[in-house]
Amino acid sequence: MIIKRINPGLSLAICPTKKFKDITINLRFYWPLSKETLAYSNYCSELISWQCAKYPTKESFSRHLDYLYGATYVASSEVSGTQVCLSAALKVIKGSFVNENLLPEQLLTLIEVVFHPCLQGQAFDVMLFNEARNNLLANIARDCDNPASYAASRASEIFGENYPLAVTNLSIKEQIENADNKKIYLWYQSLLQQAYCDIIAVGDVTAAELQSLVDKIADSERRECGALDYVKKFNEYREVKETGAIQQSQLRLLFQSSLNMRSANFYHLMVANALFGQIPTSLLFQEVREKRSLCYSIYSRNLTYDTGLVVSTGIDKANIEETIVLVKKLYEQVKIGDFSEELLQMAKDLVVNALQASYDRVFGYINTAVALIHVSPKHNIDHICALVKAVKKDDVCACFSQLRLETVYSYQQED
Repeated sequence: MIIKRINPGLSLAICPTKKFKDITINLRFYWPLSKETLAYSNYCSELISWQCAKYPTKESFSRHLDYLYGATYVASSEVSGTQVCLSAALKVIKGSFVNENLLPEQLLTLIEVVFHPCLQGQAFDVMLFNEARNNLLANIARDCDNPASYAASRASEIFGENYPLAVTNLSIKEQIENADNKKIYLWYQSLLQQAYCDIIAVGDVTAAELQSLVDKIADSERRECGALDYVKKFNEYREVKETGAIQQSQLRLLFQSSLNMRSANFYHLMVANALFGQIPTSLLFQEVREKRSLCYSIYSRNLTYDTGLVVSTGIDKANIEETIVLVKKLYEQVKIGDFSEELLQMAKDLVVNALQASYDRVFGYINTAVALIHVSPKHNIDHICALVKAVKKDDVCACFSQLRLETVYSYQQED
């Protein structure tokens, strides 16, 4: 993988591979996260998803993608730690498979759809803007009706209070409802001209072939990107219970840590998390679900940018208190090393296999490129796998000893 810093506000990552039949070009614009900027970014991802000035209808844009031999285009809005990221990715088949060089047209199409949206005066097309609002509010309503999505959002808001983690898609309903078309258009223009940008290319492509795109984005003074990760301060322990007309309760236990992706022993936490609640033989799955049948599902995951670990479970209301006690017990069990070397090895194998398998997917390359640019130039798969393989039981105990249970959130069935 080739990473080049074009200027303080622009990076180019080339992921040369002949594994895929396509070439994917991904533009990623970063802006400091707030409820307002997440709402604006979500609007913009909708407004550049299906049409642009050159292809002003979904039908005309779809026909153009078909002309590019069934190209795939995706615009999305993502929260990346302290930043909101507006992403646009276009995947087109390699020219060698169709005896035609499609890369120049791929670059032009990406520039058209990102830099020339459908407008009415100094604002987005009103009909498209209203459609975007309806879509975003429908997404929020759908997530509110999904107990797992609702619980995940509420737990993040409570655990991450006053930190970026608290800014979720469900938390910005008011900003979506009250959004002003012209203000969002002006913000989008600022984003295109001033935001830090990553250009990431995956496939059989060279930096020289991307020069026209680099020149287009480099032709403005961009801000540097702040660190995506951060260290959240420890807060007092608290339990929060909410109720709703749901069929299955949801339980979240959130542990605060001082480890983030830049920590030298973050890879110890990756292994610890795997044996705690990621693999089928993990302590959580075996003890809580299999042996005692206390829940329908249970797993743990690291909060990559937000220095934490969360245990998630779908559960019957009657089993919540017993499950909380057992999860706490298993957490203490990991801290003192009360687990087998066999489980440790299985956890390391799973982490290594998952890392290596990430290169079977285009977005595995993209995620690796993002980490290399924004976390550490050593954050490549081979280096991480070597660190994971070297993890010992004492390392797992030490990193879990740095965790502290801070928030227990339950979304329970009404009586």
